[in-house]
Amino acid sequence: MIFWRNYGDSLFTMPAADAYQFLIQATLGPVFMGLYFLWPVTLPVMFLLTMMVYVGSQLRRIWLSALAFVLMGIYWLWLVKLMADGAFD
Repeated sequence: MIFWRNYGDSLFTMPAADAYQFLIQATLGPVFMGLYFLWPVTLPVMFLLTMMVYVGSQLRRIWLSALAFVLMGIYWLWLVKLMADGAFD
């Protein structure tokens, strides 16, 4: 929320260092939270999705691999939502 207070709606007025910091937080934040706090959930989910992609590629079933990538995106967004709601504070 600090971004909106400091820079409003203009992404172009934000310094590159701040943009880089937000990019790192958005990328590494869910990874850290998923592995550190939710490892009993994250590791089986990653294993299942990896197996779905592998089986889909071996059997030439593009829909199975695509479904695994969509489910990974949903899991990622769920982690971001948990972080935004303050579940790890």
